[in-house]
Amino acid sequence: WNSTSVEKWIGQMDCNAARALVLSALLFGSAAPGKTVALIGAGGGLGPPLSALLRQSSLISNLRLYDVSPVAGLACDLQHINATGNVTAYAADDIGDCLVAADVVIVAASIAHSPGMSREEHFEANAEIMLKISEACARYCPEAMLLVCTEPTTMVPLASEVFRRANVRRAFERILGADVDSMYGRCDRGRCDRGHIYSRALATARFVDRVLAGCSGEENVVVGAFVHCKRGPAPYMNQQVALGLRGIQQALPFGRLSAAEQRELEELVPKLVRAAERGKEFVAPRRGGYRSAIT
Repeated sequence: WNSTSVEKWIGQMDCNAARALVLSALLFGSAAPGKTVALIGAGGGLGPPLSALLRQSSLISNLRLYDVSPVAGLACDLQHINATGNVTAYAADDIGDCLVAADVVIVAASIAHSPGMSREEHFEANAEIMLKISEACARYCPEAMLLVCTEPTTMVPLASEVFRRANVRRAFERILGADVDSMYGRCDRGRCDRGHIYSRALATARFVDRVLAGCSGEENVVVGAFVHCKRGPAPYMNQQVALGLRGIQQALPFGRLSAAEQRELEELVPKLVRAAERGKEFVAPRRGGYRSAIT
């Protein structure tokens, strides 16, 4: 392409508005390219409303949907939305294709607590899912931001341990838990009404939007997230963090706590410590070695 060929191509266009648009893009340039975002668990309760909200983001150029159940129909519906970018569905065996070169991975996959299931069984079922996803992320997109929406108090430490064992650089800076349930209350035994799902989807979409803004170079982006704490009273806590191009730039101080808040924090710390240990222990060597998908 040169100036002559460009002028010839524009001259062949019949639509004056299209000519003006092309000339404007050539003269002033276009917007920075959006990010590639992979939504894992797109077919679950949170997945469809969340993916519809993400589809409207100008910061996303490629939205990838993955679930063990088919999500091709959902992707087709979303593609009809009047928004920029593409939506692609991936089958259960194609998680690697979904994750490769992704900038942000959102984990919304989980198993609901069903009647007769113990808390330990529920934890182990979701931990097994998170383990496989974390291993796949460490293999196919180790530089991506990993946003955990499922039980972050245990799953963020679990994912962090997987990344640590896989020698992923700056892992603690890029794994954030979005504890959106705490904003609206937890579901009763896994059964959520539509209002609750939509509220969670909106809160998650707003959280993702701020993370994308930080990754795209916007300054002074601060979010509340469940993250690894270098100097906190617990190894993982909800904390205000400043985001940048590569993830967490700085963890902000808590500020002054009232006496009541200090007592609540002291009561909460042992629970957070146990939750972190539980997540890390699930990744501990078993059957003679670490079960890793990273080869």
